[in-house]
Amino acid sequence: MDIRGPRRSGQYKPPRDARNFVERIPCHKRETEAAGWPAHEPTYTICMSLDNTPTALRHMRQILTNALWIGNALDARAVAPLLALGIQAVVDLAANEPAIQYPRDIVYLRLPLNDGTGNEPVVLRLAVRSAAALAKSGMPTLVACSSGMSRSLAVAAGAIATAEGQDADDVLRRITSTGPHDVDPGLWAEIKSICAASG
Repeated sequence: MDIRGPRRSGQYKPPRDARNFVERIPCHKRETEAAGWPAHEPTYTICMSLDNTPTALRHMRQILTNALWIGNALDARAVAPLLALGIQAVVDLAANEPAIQYPRDIVYLRLPLNDGTGNEPVVLRLAVRSAAALAKSGMPTLVACSSGMSRSLAVAAGAIATAEGQDADDVLRRITSTGPHDVDPGLWAEIKSICAASG
């Protein structure tokens, strides 16, 4: 059940046979506008099952079973649902978003990247290799950028290619086939060179 329209408190009541209920989590108005949601509704909506576990974060995609997810800035800010999902590490790549405050037991790596060329090589290398190490360890990890369609996909693809010794282009094709994508070619070329140097 996904409800995006404006509602006053108490106005919406789920049907008696509903399997899911909706938890509304506050977020920044700027983020909702950037995501194309109505400016008058500065909230993040997530479907939760009756046992209080998330059934769907709005844009998150699982790339490696129980190990690696990609998502956007809103997904990364939904702290309670991420914890309920079992996420233990977040690689935050969004240079144009403020840092996120997580509980102490979450591993939080803020490695701000621009969506394109010109990133500091050491930061880009650290992003790919850190995500690869986390994925290889099996620690449930979210790799997030602003829209969840370029930097997070490219770094996750580079991480899987590095960790599993696969062809980077094949991994990227597999990931982009799972949903929306807009990977910057210049950024991808830089990440591929990191993968080649790691292999």
